[in-house]
Amino acid sequence: MGFKGKPSRKSGSGNAKKSRPGNRSSSEDQSKTSAPPPHPSRKEHNAGVFKKFSSNTKNNFSRNDSSKDRIEAKPPKKIIVEQARIDKSHKQIKEWLSAGKDLREKNASKSHEAPQDPKTLSLDPWQQQVFDLLGAGESVIVDAPTTAGKTRAVEVFFAQNIDDPLFRAAYTTPVKSLSNDKVRELRAMFGEHRVGISTGDIKENLDAPIVVATLESYRNSLLGTEPDLGRSLVIFDEYHYLQDEGRGSAWEEALILTPPSCQVLLLSASVENSTEFADWISSLGKRRCTLVQTLHRPVPLTHLVYCGGTWLTADQVPDEALKNLSPNLKERPISHEDLVTRLPSLIDLELTPCILYAGKRFDCENLAIAIHRALPPLKQEQSEKIGAILQQAHADVGSLSFIKSSERRMIQTYGVAYHHSGLAPAARIAIERLVKDGQLRFCVATMGLSLGINFSVRSALISDYQRPGEGGMTSYAEGEVLQMLGRAGRRGKDVIGFSLWPSVEAFSRMAKSKREPCNSRLRTDPSTILGLVGRGLSPSQLEGIYNKSFLKFQQKKSDLRLVRKPDVENKLGQATLPCVSPAADFARYEMKEQDTHCYNCGLIDKCHAYIAHRRASGRLASMHLHLHRIGCLTAEETLTPLGSVARYFPQSGGLLLARMIVDGRLSPDKLLSAVELMAAVCLPRFKEVPADPLYKFPFDRSKIEPELEELYPKELFMEAYDQPFGRRTWYQIKEWNPEAGWIVRQWLTGMDWQSLVKNGTTEYFGVGDLMGLMYRIATYLQSLAGMGREEFRKPALALRKELLRSPIDMTL
Repeated sequence: MGFKGKPSRKSGSGNAKKSRPGNRSSSEDQSKTSAPPPHPSRKEHNAGVFKKFSSNTKNNFSRNDSSKDRIEAKPPKKIIVEQARIDKSHKQIKEWLSAGKDLREKNASKSHEAPQDPKTLSLDPWQQQVFDLLGAGESVIVDAPTTAGKTRAVEVFFAQNIDDPLFRAAYTTPVKSLSNDKVRELRAMFGEHRVGISTGDIKENLDAPIVVATLESYRNSLLGTEPDLGRSLVIFDEYHYLQDEGRGSAWEEALILTPPSCQVLLLSASVENSTEFADWISSLGKRRCTLVQTLHRPVPLTHLVYCGGTWLTADQVPDEALKNLSPNLKERPISHEDLVTRLPSLIDLELTPCILYAGKRFDCENLAIAIHRALPPLKQEQSEKIGAILQQAHADVGSLSFIKSSERRMIQTYGVAYHHSGLAPAARIAIERLVKDGQLRFCVATMGLSLGINFSVRSALISDYQRPGEGGMTSYAEGEVLQMLGRAGRRGKDVIGFSLWPSVEAFSRMAKSKREPCNSRLRTDPSTILGLVGRGLSPSQLEGIYNKSFLKFQQKKSDLRLVRKPDVENKLGQATLPCVSPAADFARYEMKEQDTHCYNCGLIDKCHAYIAHRRASGRLASMHLHLHRIGCLTAEETLTPLGSVARYFPQSGGLLLARMIVDGRLSPDKLLSAVELMAAVCLPRFKEVPADPLYKFPFDRSKIEPELEELYPKELFMEAYDQPFGRRTWYQIKEWNPEAGWIVRQWLTGMDWQSLVKNGTTEYFGVGDLMGLMYRIATYLQSLAGMGREEFRKPALALRKELLRSPIDMTL
């Protein structure tokens, strides 16, 4: 197969507009004053805004790489809305808003009080039930709408038990940004010394009563490849991630491997089959698991639809509009130009703060730019509040060093911002704080902003129908729609939240989204198997672990067996076979090795036919044979030297790194080359890194990629491959980008940050991507230091420290 050039940009999972921090000294000088950028006068604004918008629209949206998917056909039949419908809708909206104003005034005095002691927080009846069940030692699944307060019972339970010397809780989250946010919240409640953190790139205060961890870090601690957290209670936030195609298997493994002595608490708003989950958790034999459900949403949601030139409550949309839908608009969203013209009226209707979701990074940025050009500036007082929050974020993590002056003006003068993973973490933190504080009128964000960060807005709008996925663009799942819209409605500030639909067609297409069942995505990950073998589990015990899976619970006929000698003997009707391990000998025979019993065994035909059948019908058996084939397991089903190293590298390309360490191609005196390889195997190839054309990757590219294909065969690791696309008719390893090695080499050989950003970022590889690459490499170095080889430990830790120097360490 080999390397045959990069795929089209469309085959990637999203694009990042270039986002450079500019000159650090000038940014810091700018940050010394809280004065906002100068305001245009309202007269100047009103005279020029629509002219400015129309003159810039063509240029602004010409770069929108999803424009081909948007509507250029003639507009649908114009719908005339009776004035009575408009008046009724707007009267209802005003009544809701007036009730919300009364609620805010009622709660205004509380906002000036000191933060409330979690021990004294009042609980709703269902929250009290969760608290009581945890106190009784049971495991619990909480099924409650977004913003209902799923974590309040957890916080009160923490407060009541944190002084118990035996209390040890882990709070797991799906992503690092959510872990960081949760750490800040819990440390504000309980003190910094009582809350630790465990992510791939940072381990801090792991003996604290509460440790916040990314799910993979917690799972790795159970496999013995990261420090054992020794917890008595484990919270799985956003557990619907278990059905994520790429990462869901880690959730399932973590739940299976959590010791029977631990309570588990699962939190989600998006799982339809939560009863099935409760039954599964109970079946694991740990302890009884009780489902606590509430359908009550403290701030209900209502639909507003743009129809006939105005926003209407859903019940006032004319039947004619619902019956005469545009086929084009039903298939593709309205253009950004049309969308922007519908937003200023939201300010007049007092429906902001509003979050708009867009699938792609470019769309986020272009929409935000266009929106702010269509709006009048903020009042001075509001602008100053935004400036103060930006200043505090800069004092904490240096945020203003990563926000260009034009972006800051858009944020501080117009109350408009965008948020996506291409931004530097420090910039994202500043935007998140503004959203949480309700200071932005509009924030345009990718779906990631809806994942667990503790914030809400008055209204939410989904601007398109698709987002980047594993295999290209994919339609939003119904659960994702509910997750995004669920952020509308601020508890204690609004009596209702508004889900906004920019067209009747969008309303018809997605407004009826329902919760979806959560199904197993269990994979047989090699590092998991090797980790369990490394902890002393026998093949039968390993099978027992996998047969406790949610996959087996859902699909009773799933074949989750290894190729064990007793099973083969039983199938062949033989009391004993001459080999120690049929799997090991079968693998060596296929590799044409001579030291196998197969050559002199009369049962070879029947035996090999049965093993081949097992490999074809069972993924676990197939992975078992593969690990023997590549030399990770001995005939006694213990770890070889390669297996002993590979268990510590669950990351992309970990088997290759382990092999190269064992055979001497990566050594302590070649760690810089090792880091360049780590960069290459953890970055998707569609990311267009602007490497120096003269850069020489320290390994033979033509040999490394076939070796990756050998270690990660497509039939076992389909998720590791990009599918054929366009003129490319072959599958190719997804995460293989040798140019990424140039980035890390420049950084580790002394290039300053501003130069690295200037030379190492593009429209498709932003500052956030660059920092994300460094964080991922840090996890490899952490694994290298922890794998038990003393000659690697100190050099790896020293290189990791150099890698995570300022400003990369500012948000750790």
